[in-house]
Amino acid sequence: TENGIKLHESSPTIINTSISYNGAAGVYLNATSSSPTYSNSTIDHNVYGFRYASPNFSFSQPLGSPILTDNMYNGIAMDGGDITGVNKIWNTIPYDYFLLGTIRIIQGGSNVRLTIEPGNTVKAFPGVQLQVGGDCYGGELYAVGTETNLITFSAVNGQPGGWNGIYFKDCSDNWGGHSQLDYCIIENGNDYNYFSEYTNQPDQISNCIVRHSLLEGAKYSNGGGLIQNCQFNENGRYPIYVSSGSTPNFTNNSFSGNNINYI
Repeated sequence: TENGIKLHESSPTIINTSISYNGAAGVYLNATSSSPTYSNSTIDHNVYGFRYASPNFSFSQPLGSPILTDNMYNGIAMDGGDITGVNKIWNTIPYDYFLLGTIRIIQGGSNVRLTIEPGNTVKAFPGVQLQVGGDCYGGELYAVGTETNLITFSAVNGQPGGWNGIYFKDCSDNWGGHSQLDYCIIENGNDYNYFSEYTNQPDQISNCIVRHSLLEGAKYSNGGGLIQNCQFNENGRYPIYVSSGSTPNFTNNSFSGNNINYI
């Protein structure tokens, strides 16, 4: 249960070092203000490669590009909590982001945006959710991949129902909030892969694959926005479940292999 190295407001240079076989993280950091430089160093056979105490940071490839290999969760893990204050960016890294607890993107009286860059994979543990705004707090999720560098939202266990999906919560579009998902894979949710409730977010979801949810591929309750050029495949019930009061705009989407293969 111990970390190999634990850093608190500290940025050492780590040279010719193997950080291995620890029962928790190879490197545990309280914040991104701890920014070590790695030289010819490897982080391997730990539970987590890196672990941060909060999600409320912008993340990048560690300085010196240490080699991460054979960790149980081989990437950047972060505890649950709120993303608030200034906008945050999860930059492109060559390994995964792991969500250990529910993350809320929320700002009272205005918006805060989380940007996830192309090529990233975000994996969540069972019961964990990525929540955008809510209870009249603003929030924005901007996940715009490319045709050759998709962004993936999935479950750690790779199974339908393996996490609780993306929840665009009530009034998240207050304060002028805008969210966009483009060239994403959203998969393995529990009740849904994403849910828009009393909000017009995401304003646009396009060129995405929404698949392998335990129940609905997507769900709208008094929600809206544009759904364009998306594939809804092999979900446990409906590809999209729309309740009264919802006004999504459907353009050129396809449904395949869902248990009930219509909206």
